Order: sequence, then structure tokens, then C-alpha cells
Amino acid sequence: MSGRGPVPTSENIFSFDTEHLQIELPRPDDAPILFGLVGGEHRREVTVTLLWDGPDHISDIEEWIEKCSIKTFADYGFHWAVRDKTGEFTGRAGEAMGAIGTRPRGEPGRADVGYWLGRPYWGKGIMGEALTALLELGFTMLDYYKIEADVYTSNARGLRLVESAGMIREGVVRRAYRKNGEWVDATIYGILKEEWQAKESRPVDTPPVENRLTQMIPGTEPPIADQQPGPLSWRSTVHPPPSPSLPSSNEQVTSLRPRAHRCDCRCPYLLPRTPDRHDRCFCEPGHPQRPLGNSHPANHDFVDANVRGGEPV
Repeated sequence: MSGRGPVPTSENIFSFDTEHLQIELPRPDDAPILFGLVGGEHRREVTVTLLWDGPDHISDIEEWIEKCSIKTFADYGFHWAVRDKTGEFTGRAGEAMGAIGTRPRGEPGRADVGYWLGRPYWGKGIMGEALTALLELGFTMLDYYKIEADVYTSNARGLRLVESAGMIREGVVRRAYRKNGEWVDATIYGILKEEWQAKESRPVDTPPVENRLTQMIPGTEPPIADQQPGPLSWRSTVHPPPSPSLPSSNEQVTSLRPRAHRCDCRCPYLLPRTPDRHDRCFCEPGHPQRPLGNSHPANHDFVDANVRGGEPV
């Protein structure tokens, strides 16, 4: 992997599960719940440690939800709702409890993370589980080399959270941000890919865990025989194509659910099967576009859930 991060024009196609959480794109019907958690009676308590002061109106949350679905990585980063997987925290499976996201930061491959959690769900290990999962996504599927977090130095709970996820304290920026009319210091944390791999006991050259994509698509085999699935289950989120015409850019990736497959250039990126029956590699400029042939292995086909009802085409 190049360590240069996602294609800048790519959209967020990722959702992922942990033992207790579903982390996926927010939906319009999440707006009232999220607004109540971050804009309601606990607003000041939730946002006092955030760069953001919270929403003034539910329309602010509705606008954020829309941007999560349509904005590119370069423009907005990737953001998700953090959901209760089984209902053990909220009483309703799938209910949103907060949000987590990642944005580009400076050089390609360098990014930061941010998150917030509704006050009723504090102290249950929820955000630690979500952050650990996001780090894994970043260093595998998103091709990050470094992930950072800025934490207000006065936020003791926040400092413990990033440290528990394996992030390393790099220093303090004095009077880094202005919050509630006062200048505050920020402690900078970071973790490099090789540090995360050492922590997770993964070989430095381990490709992304594509087998976790195949867990959600029956009939496919993991591309790496000796690599066992970890605690997460990865899946691409299927969005309807913008029009029946052939996509001509990276936007086509968001309308496809790929089976695990790497392109001929041996990069670790997954390829979409497009309606013009070509494999397209978007990981680096100049990579080949190879027509599919009859000898192409069956498990290298791709499923387009929008074109042929989920059957290989």
C-alpha cells in the first residue's frame, strides 16, 4: 500500500461492525435522536470537549447527514453514526448514540479522528470500541500512514481514551483553540501504521483485511488463506447509481458492492465491476484497465446490486 490515503474524490462506502456497535452512514431518520443527544439538555456537557459547539437547530444535523452521504473525502472526510448493535445500551437495536469521523490532515495519508457520544452512554466503553475499529479501518481499507487526534489538555477522559487505543502523546500546543471565549491548550496524539501493526501483531506488509468484505457476501473465499477474520465485519454500503448512464469517475465505486479482488498491478485495492465490463483500478494514476475475459476466475467477478439484482454480471 502507498500510505497516501483514499482517493481524494472518493465517497464514503464503508460501514463496519464491532462486538457491540454498528458504525455506518447516518440516515435522515437519525436527525431527531442525534439532535436530542448533542443539542438537547446535555449539549454543554457533551460539546465542552469538542471543537464544535453543537447544533442550534435540527436542520444543522440534517445538513450534516446529507453531507456525509454526498461529499468527497477531500471535501469533508468520512463520517459515521455510532449505533447500538443489539439494543443493550438504548433498548432499541440500531439506534444512534453518537458519531465518529476522520478527515485528511496535511499530506496525503495523514488524517485525524473526531467523535462525540451522547451523555447517557458515557462510561460504557462505547467510544473506545468505536475508535479502535476506526483505527483499523484507517490503516487497512483507507490506506492511512498516520492518524492523529487533538484533545483539550484539560479533558482527562479524552486523554485516557486515545491512550487506551494505542495513540502516542506527541506534545502540547499552547492556546491551540478558542473555546467558549477562552484560549485552551491541546495535547496532540498520533499513531503510525507500523506502530499500530506492532500493537496488533500484524506483519508490516499485511494487505488490508479484504476477507472481512467477503464475510458479508456469501460464496466468496478470503484472498489470504492464512489470515483469520478479526473482531470486525467490513461491508460496502450500496448506494443507488446517480443515473442509468455509465459512470465516468470514482463515483461508480459507491454504487457497487465488490467481491474481494486485487488488480493486476498487485496493489491491495478492491476493483469495482462496471457496466462496461472492465476492471478499473483507481489506486494510482496510470494503472491498467483490463477487459474481463472468459478465463477470468469466477470468484473475481463483482456483484452490482443495482444492475442485476445482486447476481454476478
